[in-house]
Amino acid sequence: MTIATVYWSKRDSKEMLAKGSDIPFLPDGLTERWVVNLYPDRRYQEILGFGAAFTEASAYNYSRLGRENQKKIVEAYFDKERGLGYNFCRTQIHSNDFSLDEYTYTDENDEALETFSIARDRKLIIPFIKAAKEAASDLRLFTSPWSPPRWMKDNKEFNNGGTGSRVRRLLGTVHSQVSGRVRQGGHRLLRPDRTERAVEPTDMGELPVHRRGGGGFRA
Repeated sequence: MTIATVYWSKRDSKEMLAKGSDIPFLPDGLTERWVVNLYPDRRYQEILGFGAAFTEASAYNYSRLGRENQKKIVEAYFDKERGLGYNFCRTQIHSNDFSLDEYTYTDENDEALETFSIARDRKLIIPFIKAAKEAASDLRLFTSPWSPPRWMKDNKEFNNGGTGSRVRRLLGTVHSQVSGRVRQGGHRLLRPDRTERAVEPTDMGELPVHRRGGGGFRA
């Protein structure tokens, strides 16, 4: 056991370098969990960038600002010289907990995805991303579903997890549609670099993983 000897000095008394009680150093695994240790000589994976999430709530607040304040917001977050220089951001597939209400890109039970549409996202989210792109031309995007549509899931809820054969069979097609529709109907520069199969690592379950390749996402 390591013992530390403590000395102190008090400005409002005559004690100068007075010896205090010894303090033992004991193993403390709990504190170490909250410590970030940096070792510059050790390098592993490359950090692609830093950023935040383009949600419907943030896009709605952005849309309510005047043009000058919108410019200030975009500059503060995305400009490399005068702001934070965000360059790696996430946006949603379907609604999430920062949406104005629940919505999906398809009508109920549309397994053929014939009704697939990102028209809702064109109103608020895509204009916000376009503005960010003007300030950060190297902005990289990835998409993330907070939840598959209710009708795909065995619990028929947006919340509380849930999976099922429809999720495993159709979610990859939804991801491909997102990539293609954003390119066609939104803006070519908005093409996402990648997608997550779930928003939280603990939500992965049996969902398929997809990454973008060529013209869309591949399994």
